[in-house]
Amino acid sequence: MQKLTSPKLAWFSLSLFYMYVYMLRVFPSVAEHELRTDLLLSATDFATLGSLYLVAYGALQIPLGSIVGRLGLRKISITAISFCILGSFISFLANALWAVQLGRVLMGAGAAPIFMCSLKICSDYIPAGHRGVYMGITLTMGTFGALLTGNIIVSMLDALGWRISILILGGIGCVVVLLILLNIQNTPSPKSKELLNFPALRDVFSNKFVYIYGLLGLGFFSSLNVFTDLWGTAYLEKRFSISRIDAASASMLMYIGLAIGSLLLPWYFSTKTRVFIGIKLCATALFVLFFTFVYFEWLSFFASKLVLFLLGLFSGGIMLVFSAASFWTSKETSGLTISIINTFNMFGGAIINQCIGFILNYSWDGALDIHSVPQYSLSAQNLSFALTLGVLFAINLIVALYISRSRVVKKISRRTKA
Repeated sequence: MQKLTSPKLAWFSLSLFYMYVYMLRVFPSVAEHELRTDLLLSATDFATLGSLYLVAYGALQIPLGSIVGRLGLRKISITAISFCILGSFISFLANALWAVQLGRVLMGAGAAPIFMCSLKICSDYIPAGHRGVYMGITLTMGTFGALLTGNIIVSMLDALGWRISILILGGIGCVVVLLILLNIQNTPSPKSKELLNFPALRDVFSNKFVYIYGLLGLGFFSSLNVFTDLWGTAYLEKRFSISRIDAASASMLMYIGLAIGSLLLPWYFSTKTRVFIGIKLCATALFVLFFTFVYFEWLSFFASKLVLFLLGLFSGGIMLVFSAASFWTSKETSGLTISIINTFNMFGGAIINQCIGFILNYSWDGALDIHSVPQYSLSAQNLSFALTLGVLFAINLIVALYISRSRVVKKISRRTKA
């Protein structure tokens, strides 16, 4: 086990890093107008800025569980944040879409290990009775980073533009590097040289429940990957004719709901039998709330903010998905199973973002703004959300009803007695 002078300071440093990567993650959502105007981006082009981040993030989830243990927290976290800073500086210098895309890939790759590293410190060094609190605070720090992007960064965008704003974010990353260097020490090389456990990978990928819960995880988290991280601010700004800072703040309410739901839902649906009831409830709530938000056009801005908060709250059901998936794996493969489910989540979010971009381009009525940037109507945006998120939520509900009516609970009960 790696020695830490102060585990709590090490945890705090990585939690600040987690907050930082959330600021980078949702940056395109609040800077949509500047990015599309400066680089003349279509909806499909803009969608890649969210998709490539998620692809890079998701692609690293499976190997990271082993690599973190082999290379240690210090090397992994310093390398990760260096990727984020480099991605910020490349974006600052970018004069073409490909350069900004490269920056987003680097940011996604840099963000991939940080939550895992933070949870590893909690598991290895924090007393058992306090681990849940520290893990919950870590998630809340990420939420706080998203909220900062929805408020402070919007003001920076208005005053300084998107390039200087992303440059400042790169500078903030340099401060986080210093904290990590001061608070996380080097780790000895492990005895084992094996990076990936291929027999464990084979066992997990041959388990059909991994795919079932991977689909459920995608359904529970997709509204945040799609709406809050990329499309939400511009959509709310147009739908309610409000300022960008109000639209961004409303969109980020989903992350506040997520932080609460991620703690509240696992606590309430804590037993093995109740976990599946919780999954069913969350899937139903997400389906109803989504179609209420999209098709009840008479909803006030205040009512819409409440719906967005609840969407985030019930998205916290992804913690129940992780819990339920662990019932079908061994202790040796539980971490790998969670990583694979998270990979499904990220790759699926990337695909949905691209689909929304394609649908918007297909349904474009030819409208342009004064900068000759395509503008998409509310009806086109609602259609794109319905054909992607709406269909996914419907499938999610069907799958949730299936697992709650299956013999899962009976099998778990027999395993417990045995």
